[in-house]
Amino acid sequence: MKRMIDIHRLNSIKELLLAIAEGNLSYQIDRSQEEDQLESIVVLLNWLTVELQASLLYFSTFNPKGSQSKTITILFTLDHHYKVTNLNDDALTLLNLDRNRVIGKSFSHFLNNQSTIRWNEIIQEIEAKSYYSTNETLYFNCGPYLRKKYPCTIQSVDANNLKQPIIVITSFEFVPQKKLIEDEVKSRKIQAVIDGHIPSNQQNTQTRTDTLPKRKPKMMLSDRDVIIAQDIRDYILKELEYPMLSISELARKFNTNESKVKKAFTQLHNISIFRFYTEERLKRASHLLETCRLPIYKIAKKSGFKNISHFATAFKKYYTVSPSVYRKLYNKDFK
Repeated sequence: MKRMIDIHRLNSIKELLLAIAEGNLSYQIDRSQEEDQLESIVVLLNWLTVELQASLLYFSTFNPKGSQSKTITILFTLDHHYKVTNLNDDALTLLNLDRNRVIGKSFSHFLNNQSTIRWNEIIQEIEAKSYYSTNETLYFNCGPYLRKKYPCTIQSVDANNLKQPIIVITSFEFVPQKKLIEDEVKSRKIQAVIDGHIPSNQQNTQTRTDTLPKRKPKMMLSDRDVIIAQDIRDYILKELEYPMLSISELARKFNTNESKVKKAFTQLHNISIFRFYTEERLKRASHLLETCRLPIYKIAKKSGFKNISHFATAFKKYYTVSPSVYRKLYNKDFK
């Protein structure tokens, strides 16, 4: 008769193998105190995910245009009681969390036993200093069998304009483009149920494709379309400081039509032109906030934002903290 711990480890191994097969390389299995062949397999699988992630990072660094993964940022903000006050949507998706069940919970609730012990030590370190910053690897619970290992940056800020000090925890994950597309399809099916496209008596049965909203099939990209989409991306990155050209202006500049500009760019880069432009401007702004002493209104202007209010709103929506708080967290001249 199999022991419960063996059944648990076998299920964990199965779940991790399925995750690896789907290209999800951030998962790990918690080690047990056993010393047997099953535990050896656990060790080898954990090692395999680390090696595959390192190989993916290497490939993405030297061939970003050919990379089939996207870097997703994870961000938590905590209050002075170390309870979650906010987190970005990507953190919810990657850790399979429900916002209503996260806000107000202790951050340690989402960590495995090993990381909870380390987190309690970090709390003591934070409370012993007026400013605190460290890099720490933490393991997050992802269901009963798997954990996700994240290199986290943990910082506290006691800003004068804040009622209470806050703690910001950031990390990242490489997510396969295929996974992003599959999640989008799943989201569309769920939304179709909510919108009434799928009758309620069919929600727990096999989804009928003829009840889903119709979407035009993706067009086949020619070599020229791919080159144009890459050139548009490079052009946008070089011209971030200036207002973006309209779709029609981009089409004229690259000798194509508006439809191909939009469809080719979105299909190749898995993001719309406007969203790509906005995110890259915000990334430039965050870099300037981290590295220079320019006033925030000038940073907004250098990042292509004409309106400081629009910039502040967009920045907080993307990073969950205001530009001024972000600068206090990451610019040593403002700490």
